[in-house]
Amino acid sequence: MGAYDATLEQALDLFEGPWSWLADGLARGRYALWLGSAISRRRLPDLGELLRRLLGEFVRRRTAGDPACPFDRALGELLDLAGERGVDRAADPRSWPQLDAVVDRLWTRYDEVLGTRLRTDDGTTVADFLELPKLYGDPGMEPDADHRLIALCLEEGVVSELYSGNWDGLVEEAHRRIRGPRSVELQVVARPEDLPDARTGQPVLYKFHGCAVQALAEGDPGQLVATQRGLLGWLLLPEAEPLREAMGHAMRRSPAMFVGLSAQDVNLQGLFRRVASAGSVDRGDDLPRAVFAKPSLERPQMDVLETLHPDAYRVGLDPAALEARAALPLFSQPFFGGFYLWLLLAKARALLDLAREAGEPTGEGELRRRIEGELFHLRRALCLRYDPVEPENRWERLAQELPEGLGRMLGIFQDGEPPGSGAPYRFLTPCHLDRIPREWALRREYFDRLMLVLALLALLARERGWRLDLAPAAEGCHAALDDGHRRSQVFVLQSMGRAAERLRFHHLGGAADPWTVIVYVEGSEPRIRRTAPSRGGLPGRRGTGISSSSPTEIWLTDALADPPFAVSTSSAAAAEALRRRLPPMGGAAPW
Repeated sequence: MGAYDATLEQALDLFEGPWSWLADGLARGRYALWLGSAISRRRLPDLGELLRRLLGEFVRRRTAGDPACPFDRALGELLDLAGERGVDRAADPRSWPQLDAVVDRLWTRYDEVLGTRLRTDDGTTVADFLELPKLYGDPGMEPDADHRLIALCLEEGVVSELYSGNWDGLVEEAHRRIRGPRSVELQVVARPEDLPDARTGQPVLYKFHGCAVQALAEGDPGQLVATQRGLLGWLLLPEAEPLREAMGHAMRRSPAMFVGLSAQDVNLQGLFRRVASAGSVDRGDDLPRAVFAKPSLERPQMDVLETLHPDAYRVGLDPAALEARAALPLFSQPFFGGFYLWLLLAKARALLDLAREAGEPTGEGELRRRIEGELFHLRRALCLRYDPVEPENRWERLAQELPEGLGRMLGIFQDGEPPGSGAPYRFLTPCHLDRIPREWALRREYFDRLMLVLALLALLARERGWRLDLAPAAEGCHAALDDGHRRSQVFVLQSMGRAAERLRFHHLGGAADPWTVIVYVEGSEPRIRRTAPSRGGLPGRRGTGISSSSPTEIWLTDALADPPFAVSTSSAAAAEALRRRLPPMGGAAPW
């Protein structure tokens, strides 16, 4: 397994196995995310590519033999920084045998590269020459899967603190696109004056190297912290103290999850040392205070660990065990994609725990085991769907399709119709795992019963050889059963009411045949609707007067109150009780 091309199955195996402690901590909102340029690598040039472009541009613009040429002088300074003086400055850098070595050395000293003066008369630097605000603040850039998955984690309530060294605004844009009226508001802090007056309970994104979108809008490229002088100023100048203090306080409170960030910058290293010097940050366990989404650690990451865990690095001790626990072998997209699905499954189980506390049969026993079994089948089906896709497209598809499928499920269940294109994200719960018992219990949404109906349909499909499609996008229903002769669409609603009316008249167009099934998970069939059996003697539909344009209606409470489930309470009996109220498959007419 490679950290870049890890599959969804491999990522889930890590989160369910040796890295379950990390997944659980993230899902309980205990970690702060530290984000770096690797999460934007497919949308913007990484530092290596930027350095290659820069060298090529300097070679193209230089005037040989002109001692006053700023490009020739700057090129010489960069090569001196890289320790390569025997390079042919007249040749295209792509032909240099030493190009990779030059770029690698300049990468570790990028702040000095960007601070290199092009002209001494007005102080123009390489950073000014590159026009970084235009490059990184381009409003036409599309967020990638990484940014969308981060935004989804924000909406699911498991991330409250983010620290980014990225100048671009792709995380903010991804969140803006999916947030709705019930969403959290992401506060962006790029300067001391952006700090909120008090904690608002909303997530905060600290952009400690500045924001290109803001710099471009205000025409102030100096807002971007790029050069060695800028990094040292951020660390030492008094005007940056409010931002340093706010970040330091948050760092003492939450362990760090680094994704795409090397932590090599002098201001970060200095800030971590400052936090550690103010008092112990150990939690009294053997878990690292910083975890890195990369298969092996390099010197900058080890320096962070040594700063946070000085006892592990004392003379005579071997920090290898600590370092191994701090190196998660997943890069950005497999990490966020695998964790997002793990989180949804973990929240589904947490909602089943609430059902148990409420005395619901879905919360324990045979029915719970059946639901959890179907969650595992869903996990496997999603792995089979996405893992054959090339890594370049796998996570982008998952980040788009999985939330859309969840949105259709919840939209139909709660509102009677699937959300339209571009609709806000429908979160499963807007809070992390620790807060679900005390916050979500007040909002009885009956998601456990929705899961039960889908689990029973899956059991019926397997037992009878039917095909089951979950949340088919083209049909806008929860599930579709197909036996080769008939295709039955199943809609699951929380209760009768406006959602049912909306489903009938807006989504179904006011007409549906009996193979269109509506299952209500709350309440019982109104007594006025029980005056007579349907023409086929099949329970669960309207009484006399049923026609080929009437959908089949089933009340789950009534179905489970009748034999055989009322006798055995097994999942097989529950599935049979539901089947008896479904329209007959195999081509027979139900009226």
